[in-house]
Amino acid sequence: MPSSTALKYVLAIDMGSGSTKAAVVSSAGEVVASAIRHTDTMMMAGGAVEQDPEQWWRSVCDAAKEAIAASRVPVHQIIAVACTTLWAVTVAVDEDGAAIGNAISWMDTRGAKYNRAVAAGWPRVQGYGLFKLLKWLRFTGGAPVQSGVDGLATDALGRLSLSHAGLRERDRKVCSLAKAISVPLVITLGGGYSKPIEHTALAHANTFRTAAEVFQL
Repeated sequence: MPSSTALKYVLAIDMGSGSTKAAVVSSAGEVVASAIRHTDTMMMAGGAVEQDPEQWWRSVCDAAKEAIAASRVPVHQIIAVACTTLWAVTVAVDEDGAAIGNAISWMDTRGAKYNRAVAAGWPRVQGYGLFKLLKWLRFTGGAPVQSGVDGLATDALGRLSLSHAGLRERDRKVCSLAKAISVPLVITLGGGYSKPIEHTALAHANTFRTAAEVFQL
């Protein structure tokens, strides 16, 4: 329960592949105000997918300023900034920390053949060298992704063409392998840019359904 003293606030910032969102949230859990700014994703030949780091920064500043202004919260009552950002994105910078080019997106597939080469080995299990796979699972609980993209055919930012049935079969193979070698499995929700959004929701739900079936939960 919030105390009787004046409420405190957090500026929450979420940077996604298509937009930046900012919100002012109170210590009572109320979203007082929010704002959004579009960001461009450049999809080019050869599997290149890039974004402009300068546009990221402008979108963060603009969305934050709008949310704070709309909230009418005195800035001294905003006690923290919480950020969640894009994962597995590479930005090359100079000695002063300034970007020297576009950011390479997590969706970029130019390195796919190198990923497959690194993951290969004998005996092979689902494209991975077995002993490499066991080592990765032991140390990190996961393994390098060989596609690096959202797989559903209706996904606006993906580059694969899997159906819901195909995704379920992928999930079944992953869960079955984890069960067979007694490796703990953690499933998290992330990504998904299908329209309508029900396609993404179904894909996530099916992952949990498949895991429940394989592990007989």
